[in-house]
Parts: sequence; C-alpha cells; structure tokens
Amino acid sequence: MKKLMVGLMCVASAGAIFAQGAPTQAAVEELPSEAKISTERGADELMQEFLASRPNGGWGEGTNQGKNGIFVVEKGVGAIQAKPDSISYNDARVRAFDKAMLDAKAKLAEYLETEIATAASYSYIEPPMGEKTADQELAEAIANQPDDSILGKAKLLVDKKLDNLLKKEGYDANAARAQGKAKAEEIKAKLAAVTGRESYKKMVKNAAQTVLSGAQAFYTVEVTKGSRAEIGVVLIWSPKLAEMASSLVTGKPVAGAKPKTTVKDQINKDPDVLLTTFGVQQKIDETGEYVLVAFGQSGARNTNSASVNMAKRKARQNAQAMIRSFAGETVAYSMAQDQAEETLDFGEDSIPDMRDQSAASAFINTGSANLKINGLGTAYSWNARHPISGRMVYGEVVTWKPSAAAVARSVKSKIESTAKDGAEGRRTVPSANASGLDGKVKPTATERVKAANQGDEDAF
Repeated sequence: MKKLMVGLMCVASAGAIFAQGAPTQAAVEELPSEAKISTERGADELMQEFLASRPNGGWGEGTNQGKNGIFVVEKGVGAIQAKPDSISYNDARVRAFDKAMLDAKAKLAEYLETEIATAASYSYIEPPMGEKTADQELAEAIANQPDDSILGKAKLLVDKKLDNLLKKEGYDANAARAQGKAKAEEIKAKLAAVTGRESYKKMVKNAAQTVLSGAQAFYTVEVTKGSRAEIGVVLIWSPKLAEMASSLVTGKPVAGAKPKTTVKDQINKDPDVLLTTFGVQQKIDETGEYVLVAFGQSGARNTNSASVNMAKRKARQNAQAMIRSFAGETVAYSMAQDQAEETLDFGEDSIPDMRDQSAASAFINTGSANLKINGLGTAYSWNARHPISGRMVYGEVVTWKPSAAAVARSVKSKIESTAKDGAEGRRTVPSANASGLDGKVKPTATERVKAANQGDEDAF
C-alpha cells in the first residue's frame, strides 16, 4: 500500500480536507470504460485487479503519488439486497452504490484520523476439588424442585448462562415434566466434572469524523455471483477535485487545463458500461474547463408513461444529489467489536465446551446542509434492459461547471427582474400594433399548425 506521509489540513471555507496547492491538471487519469456486470468474481477482487493495473506499479489504498501530485484512493462495497425478480431490484442497485460510497468514505475518514479504544480481560478458574461450586449448588436446587416448575428451572439456568449447556445436553421444554428431574440430575453430574472455566473478552472501538468534499467515484463494478449481488466503487480524492467542490459552494472559477472533446463525446454510450457507471466524475471539455459529470439511474414500477417519466425524474434527482454530496458533507464512522468466549473444561479425556459470544456493529452517517446550485444541465439520457433482472433501467447524465453556473445566475436575475415587473403591472416594453404583424405577410394555415407543434427558432 502506497501511503506517503503528507501534511493533511482542513480547508474550512470549502470543506476540503487537504491544503495542498492545486495542480493545473487533475491528479488522476480518465475514467476507464471497460466495466461490465460480472458473474464470476466478487467486487473486491475486481477492484483489486483494477488498482493493480494502474500505471507505475498500480495504486494502493491510501495516499498515492501521481504525475500531477498526490491523490487518495479507497474502495467500498454495498450489497444489493433485493432479488433479481423483484420490482425494486434496479432501485436496490442504486442504494447498493450509495452504501458502497458510504463504505469508501468511512474508510477515507478512518484513514485521515481514527480514535481507537481497546480493553481485554482473561480469567481461568479451577473449582475446589471435593467442594460444591455455585453451579453445582444451582443444579441441586433445580433437581429438588417439583416437576411442575420445570419452566422456572429453565429460567434459572438461562439467568446463569447455562442455557447453551442445557441445549447441548438435549433439554426439551415440551418433555420437561416427564424428564425434568432426571435431566437436572444429569446436568448436576456434568457440572460436577468441570475442572476449569476459562473466560476471554476483548473490546475494540473505532471512531472517525471529518468534513469531506471532492470525493469522486472513479471506477464502479457490479457483481451478481450466485446469491451474492453487490456494487463496488473505487473512490478518489485529489486537490483539484476539492477545488472544484469549493467552486460549487463559492462560485469561484477553477483554472483550466488542456482542452479535450465535448463532455457528451466522452460519455461511453455502451449500455453495459452505463449500467455499471454511478456517481460523479470530473472531466475536461473542449474549452479546457473542468466539468462535473454525475450518472444517475432508476427503475420504473411498470411500463406506462407516467411510471417511466417518474423513473427518469428519480434518475436525474439521484445524479443531482451526487453533485451535492461532492460539494461537501460531514462523514461520521464508528465500529464496536466485542470478542468473547467461555469454555468449560471437563478433564483430560473430555472435549471442552467452548461457546463464542462475540458481536460487532458498525455505523456510518453522512449529512450536508441545503445548497443552492446553479447551472445543472443534462448531457445524455439513456435506457437499457438490465441483463440480470430483465427490467428497464433509466439513466440521466447531469453536468455542472463554473461557467454554466455563472450564466444561470445571470439569467435567473433577469427572469426574476422582468417577472417582478409583470407581477406588479409595470409596462417594460412598447405595445405592439393591432395586427401584431408589423407589416409582415400573414402566415398560412399550414404554417400556423406547424408553429403550434414546435418552438420558433427565431424567438430565442
């Protein structure tokens, strides 16, 4: 893993996480377009293979050095929980991408700074030989109770953490009334043979929190392997990406780069590629301006027009939300792991009774405030049939760049100004003559019908 020791500082005004001088070009290469839905290998394996294939010996998780400066790589995986024949399968894929991004962002937050706490304990107790232990006394008390209180006996055993031992010995509550006392005697005999009790516990807690902006989904994969379906994402952060994220918030222009082709030409139109492409990518357009390109998807409930249109709206909103997340959000991650086992030793000629009582939990939260974004556009719309579910997927490719935002703000100001005049009844243009034609030839009926079905190119 290539993790270079670099100074990491928070850029509070933009929510960025590094205070590095931004290079003139992005520190990462173009997004590859060979991704397909895999049915043979897992997402993590595919992402490891991708990272190993990168230039100069491959990329590692953590900090890498590129030709234009540093960049950080992390990867995440999210499970697709719906079944392929479910009507929710395609939207479950979108949620799986969100989970994969959360996983990768949590790892990035953890890489930047992690608070770790641990505690462990171990004990081994040998009972006095020839004297009754507390467990043995309990077993005797149970054995001496009336047969009709067997449920009470079971409760006592559970309270003393002996329920597993009961199950192992074949304890059956339904047959307890007939066998309860005999079974309790067997347990008592078993406990009498205990020569030692071992207990081990270890607690590990991790916590990480940071303000993150400029996180790009550089590479995504989709896997359906047997009952296992998941989305994997390779996340990239670089100073140039953070600078673009800052521009979303502040409106400050970003220095350009060497021009390439139009963004639309850079979008791979192969349906198999589009199906496995999620998140925000940063590209360079034909003028040399940096452009954010967000790929949103959604499935339709059915094939009627209203459902399809709603799927397209959801896909566009998903893409817009990705751009908002790119601008900056707070990431909080915590994980707790309790490793515990208890073992009863019955002597040299017996197999110890070991019970694993470990547990683990993980929580990832992200959040961001409302942000007004100007100049969001649509570069491409598509639809394709998913090869696993057989259902149609609808996609929208949304773009944003600083110059488009500046134009949108200017247009918004003009529209609001003239709309206010109209709302208040102020005349802002000279009145037209009665005919409205100003001496022009009156259009024919055919021309009027044609004009009603399409916009007038001379009018804008």
